[in-house]
Amino acid sequence: MKTIATCMRALALALLLIAATTQAADPYPSRPIRWVVPWPAGGIADTQARIIADQLGKALGQPVVIDNRAGASGTLGADFVASAKPDGYTLLYISPNEQAIAQAIGMKVRYDAQKDFTPITQMLRRPAVLVVTASLNVNSVAELVKLAKADHIELRDAERRALLPLRRGSIQSKGRHQGTGSPL
Repeated sequence: MKTIATCMRALALALLLIAATTQAADPYPSRPIRWVVPWPAGGIADTQARIIADQLGKALGQPVVIDNRAGASGTLGADFVASAKPDGYTLLYISPNEQAIAQAIGMKVRYDAQKDFTPITQMLRRPAVLVVTASLNVNSVAELVKLAKADHIELRDAERRALLPLRRGSIQSKGRHQGTGSPL
């Protein structure tokens, strides 16, 4: 809870500093703030944003309204914010991972993540781990990649997104796995 409180203080201070440098006639914030979460309602990012938004709204004296704009790995919501009026009333909850991946795989987006967005604060810090079922009998990423290549398996994450496409196109299992063909 201390991390959330520290994050909220940093975000509130950053928003107030941004407002102080603008030439707005009204004190900031003078109306509700829209916080775009580019993932579906009910997911981890949405839940985290709602917890922080509630406390941030109390600290700022204005509601912070979550606006879920899911799709295209976060780029639909990012595009919406990039084209919004730059007045501090439309914020984006995004991970740099999605933006880096979008650029790395050549997704067509109408914004430049480095030029069109200004980072305000780091919201959360969470570990990322790679786990597989124990019956798979691999003990390292190298062993997992070797097994996946040998069996022509497309590795996927818990949200069923391709994690490690090992060759172009859809990689199908040789029939020993059901569903996506992935032992993950």
